[in-house]
Amino acid sequence: MSMFVYTLITFTFKHPHRLVAPTAEELLITLHDGGLLRLNRKPGHDTSTWQDTFYNEGGWTSGLKSLVPWQGSNTIKYGKVNMELSAITGIETLEVGGVLCAFAVSIDHRLRIWEMAHGKAIFTGDILGQERRPEELGKWVIHPSQSQLIKVVDDEDGTPIVATYSPHGAGEFKFWQ
Repeated sequence: MSMFVYTLITFTFKHPHRLVAPTAEELLITLHDGGLLRLNRKPGHDTSTWQDTFYNEGGWTSGLKSLVPWQGSNTIKYGKVNMELSAITGIETLEVGGVLCAFAVSIDHRLRIWEMAHGKAIFTGDILGQERRPEELGKWVIHPSQSQLIKVVDDEDGTPIVATYSPHGAGEFKFWQ
């Protein structure tokens, strides 16, 4: 087995948090600032050649603007990193209607569904489907160490079934279809 080390300069100012591999040619890496980094292996190359694309809540970007770090006031300390509350801590992928989607649970107790072809978050809502008043939002922060918060399966008719778990209180599950 061959081994290659792939280093991104990006990781000098953006911090990876979670990793998922939808295929052998693709990796999704969640970042401390709420963004996603998508690595696609370049066709015809070995595993040492990847193309990177950055996604954030407003859409995808692959330029310098997406690399500039900034720290907002809505952060939580995790190790040596200040994690934005929008940082993804649980992630799964599923192809829906021929389009790869990333289903993500973030520290701010939200479910986000990303349509990866266009790099957009197509859904954002509380993981239990509840409305929260703005002053309550801080009470529903999920610790960044939590990772098993979402499971996505394909129903027999091609409809995704999404189960989310909230670790707050006694713990609650929500099933989405």
